[in-house]
Amino acid sequence: METIITGTICLPFDLSTDFQFIRLLGYNSQQKLIFLLGKIKENDAILIIEKNNFTLDNINDWIKFLNIPNGIGTQKVITNDKYYTMNISCRENNLDFNLLKTTVVWPANEKDIIKYSIEESFLFIETYEMYKNITLQYIENIPEIENLWIDNLLSKKSEVEHLIYEDTESDEDLRFMLHPDLKFDKTDINQLYCLAFTFDSKIRSLRDLCNERHLLLLKNIRDRGSKEIEKIFGVPKEKLRIYVHYLPSFYRFHVHFNHINYLGISHCVERAYLLDDIIDNMETFGLDFYQKKSLHVLLRKSHPLTKQFLNPSQ
Repeated sequence: METIITGTICLPFDLSTDFQFIRLLGYNSQQKLIFLLGKIKENDAILIIEKNNFTLDNINDWIKFLNIPNGIGTQKVITNDKYYTMNISCRENNLDFNLLKTTVVWPANEKDIIKYSIEESFLFIETYEMYKNITLQYIENIPEIENLWIDNLLSKKSEVEHLIYEDTESDEDLRFMLHPDLKFDKTDINQLYCLAFTFDSKIRSLRDLCNERHLLLLKNIRDRGSKEIEKIFGVPKEKLRIYVHYLPSFYRFHVHFNHINYLGISHCVERAYLLDDIIDNMETFGLDFYQKKSLHVLLRKSHPLTKQFLNPSQ
């Protein structure tokens, strides 16, 4: 496969010439995200484009390059008392101002395409009986290859350069590895987003937590994880949002660490369970609390579980 050299990064394609746009998959106006489906060298590809954060170390420099057409031609200015709203651009000789954070998923499969498409969603209440009879069967039928990237990460076959912290001191079932999420570029601390991956493959989701060792694991991730984040990024535990998704996006137990100033859909109330609450519930109501409690489940229309949850008796 031919490799295209772009700056200091080697890519197996030239995005400007090889990407052939097919259709818009979806967008998020609040997060300034857009998802495009196309082709790269005959294979499906997904282009994820996000507006970059403002660079705060050279504000005076990029302000000098702002271009304000003053309402002439295509520029529209909305005025109200002392407020003036308009679109502004930046002259070409300051490229940082218009940088776009871009992710390419290639080759993309049908599951990837569905993931980034706009789609109707449903919010269900999953009883533990529904979990045992419906959800667990779905989880057990997930091909092992879908978690191969996690095995590679934990065995240091990939993403070693991004590793933030590895717990090498705890027992094997209490160990975890801390990595930055793709959403965090390590420049704006307010956008801090890290994931703690556990080494214990038997724990797939919140539903599997049921014993004293699991409780110790949760406390270990919370305490060591927040300590390392403060050491490396200067963000104290009191400024971290630490939580678990249910249903998760992949079935190897992991914990999310966000800065409390981070605004995104990942910690929406329908999916996110605060780690401190999980620990407290297991200590207060019993270690098997999450094996008995009914939990909310947010599903997209195309998810394999949706049809079964809509008709649980069938």
